[in-house]
Amino acid sequence: MTHQTLTPTEPALTGLTRRRFLRNSGIAVAAAGSVSLLNTQLAGATGSFTSTATGSGNTLLVIFCRGGMDGLSLLAPVATPEYYSLRPSIAVPQQSALALGGAHSNSEFALHPAAVRLSGMYNQGSLAVVNSTGVMNSSRSHFDAQSFLEGGVVNSNMSPTGWAGRWMNATAGGSDHPLRCVAIGGGLPASLRGGTAVAASGFGSLSLLPWGPSVETVTASTTDLYHRAGVHPSLSPWADPTLGTISQISTLGAPERPASFPDTEISRNLWPIARLLQAGFPMEVAHAEMHDWDTHDAMGAASTTTARMYTQVSELDTAIGAFFDYLGTAASKVTVAVVSEFGRRAYENSSGGCDHGRAFPMMVMGGGVTGGVYGDFQGLNEQGLDQGDVRVTTDYRTVLSELLSRRLGASSDVLNTTFPSFSPTAGWVGVVSP
Repeated sequence: MTHQTLTPTEPALTGLTRRRFLRNSGIAVAAAGSVSLLNTQLAGATGSFTSTATGSGNTLLVIFCRGGMDGLSLLAPVATPEYYSLRPSIAVPQQSALALGGAHSNSEFALHPAAVRLSGMYNQGSLAVVNSTGVMNSSRSHFDAQSFLEGGVVNSNMSPTGWAGRWMNATAGGSDHPLRCVAIGGGLPASLRGGTAVAASGFGSLSLLPWGPSVETVTASTTDLYHRAGVHPSLSPWADPTLGTISQISTLGAPERPASFPDTEISRNLWPIARLLQAGFPMEVAHAEMHDWDTHDAMGAASTTTARMYTQVSELDTAIGAFFDYLGTAASKVTVAVVSEFGRRAYENSSGGCDHGRAFPMMVMGGGVTGGVYGDFQGLNEQGLDQGDVRVTTDYRTVLSELLSRRLGASSDVLNTTFPSFSPTAGWVGVVSP
């Protein structure tokens, strides 16, 4: 999309230009050719938790931990002897690991000491961990693995569209709300390519920031700007939903991030999503980013609170806890999936870290989740490992397909479009109830 400033033949409305409006609103709308938002009905969309397309009333939030999360630190195989011989300085000590209790008690694994809130969710039955999940491709490249995971197509060709974008198109309705799909944390993630989504860097980017004129003046001027005959007609279909959405969000005021959401990347990204959901915006798919999981060196002792890995897990854990706390009763309608492009190698390197590996433990938590440890973990001996890596035994698309089907009501035809040429070889994992 190209944005141009006003020409001399177009009167300057209180100094407003298209470029300046779009820069200050901060909203990026990615358009799919088959989806029209021209007739979007915005009035009264807030105040109820209703999905306009699938009718499920539920939300799937995907948290992408970029860089390759070390699954053997997050979910430590404390009953596996090789774990401590392969990782003499960075393994999670059994005495400081958080035991998996409750109705789905499991003594083979334990959570990282920093995963305090996650531990509580597991013990309450609302956290499931699918062990040995990943991309069924041997690439250890960040670029390739992220492209495969977000594209939803695992082959040598990079998909031009993302799995969530295809799902959006396959389930689109005639009056979809512009905030049906939201990504917070930067630009549009590859998983949403080809669909219609709103991507923003933060809560402030989802509203008109005052730079002189009042918000009312800016809105009125911009509406006139886009609707005057002959002025960029190709952009007019996007003016109504964008301005209408901004108007709705402005009714929330300018809420400050609560203290329960610390000033960390993942907390800053989860806070706007929590606020919009709690306010009743009909969001079906959301995406949040967390970086810096590429721990090649200096991971530190797992029980040391200032260690790099401890800090990463703690920030993720705290943000997820704050997210569910803030939602209150609406939390039962939100299911969160935590993914990464791959895990780390089974053994530590000479720099006190771990290099790129294969499988990672995919976490699913929240509404509808049946807690427990799932997946086929084949151990850390020579026979169980895949050339030094935790072997991938569950295709990540199996878990996402189950969530889309059982939580968002996706039909088999929709799943075939979302993940072409893929079907679970052993059925659903069972992390969410039917």
